[in-house]
Amino acid sequence: MAIPLDDNWDNWDKKMYTSNIPVKMWENTEDEDYPLHWHTATEIIMPVKNGYNVTVRDKSYRLRENDILIVPSRELHSISVPPDAVNGKRFILMFEPPILYTVFGHYGIVSKLNTTAYITPKTMPSIYQEIHSLLTTSCNEMKSGDDFKFTATYHHITGIYILLARHYTDSQKKSGNDKQFATRQEYISRLDVIFKYMDKYPEEKLTLKKAAEIASFSPFHFERIFKTYTNMSFCQYLRQRMIGNAEKLLQNPKLSITDVAMSSGFTSIATFNRVFRQVRNCTPSEYKKMYQIDI
Repeated sequence: MAIPLDDNWDNWDKKMYTSNIPVKMWENTEDEDYPLHWHTATEIIMPVKNGYNVTVRDKSYRLRENDILIVPSRELHSISVPPDAVNGKRFILMFEPPILYTVFGHYGIVSKLNTTAYITPKTMPSIYQEIHSLLTTSCNEMKSGDDFKFTATYHHITGIYILLARHYTDSQKKSGNDKQFATRQEYISRLDVIFKYMDKYPEEKLTLKKAAEIASFSPFHFERIFKTYTNMSFCQYLRQRMIGNAEKLLQNPKLSITDVAMSSGFTSIATFNRVFRQVRNCTPSEYKKMYQIDI
């Protein structure tokens, strides 16, 4: 769900969440489709009766009963009910991403976890059952009316992401020997220095050369390592960060597209529109309108 243009964040927060813990869960039994949209909350979807179709960017997922899909914050996605899956039921859990920063503490891990996760007995057999159990328990907690249901669900969310973090780490270990894994961990730690630096000084126009110096790499080595661990060049990453900042500013109805472009580090509207479309598959104006979906 997205914040209406005539609401401020405080009002949205009160409408979306009924406690001071930003977590919401419900059973969805509506046989209706949800067109392309986005929201600040991370969304976890699990059909419990009949299937569900979810498209995240250009990738489509045909969820069967008890499959689990995690859609990251601010990710464009659409949802539809397959013709053969009417009268279905799904558990929907939404929460605000700062929960993850509280638990994991630094950008490197959180950025890796903040990706679409398709969790089934086939895709993640080692952790599927535990995650399914945590999600089911959360659903039962939220329906119980217990005074501590929000706290309990918060605890279960952290449990889910700890399992995911360990899963990704174990996968890295299995992809090479211990020495190679130790080297990777060192590289990740040094890249985390860059991520933290950019978080601390968001207005600074950081160059590849300076970033390499901060991480104690040569520019050539830094560019190669950065692309290996993020699947994009440093320049592409900077562009994504600029778009990320723009996305937040687009939530403010008082800011024009020009204001957002200039405040995000772009020097022209044409460049801003072109880059935004490349990253988000829509224009800034279209993206802004998607933030008007009713709660």
